Amino acid sequence: MLEKNPYRFFPVSENGRVKGMVARTEMETAIAEHRPLRLQPARECRPADSIRDSQSSLIDSATGTVLLTDHADGTLLAIVTLHDILRAQVSIGER
Repeated sequence: MLEKNPYRFFPVSENGRVKGMVARTEMETAIAEHRPLRLQPARECRPADSIRDSQSSLIDSATGTVLLTDHADGTLLAIVTLHDILRAQVSIGER
């Protein structure tokens, strides 16, 4: 997975539910040391949450990501990064 994806952070789920986020560097270290991953808290939002609330969660996130999850069962629907937001703002500004 690390070889195929350039991302700095990855969501970790167990039994279909988000457990947290893990940094690429932590994954590499855990593999080298043959130990379990040390997860960081995941910031989550739901589809019905306001844009303002979602933005606040994203800004407060130590990983620069917010996970969009289903309210009923916690299924991961999407990952949104600060980079995604900046890209969208640039796109809107160019129109």
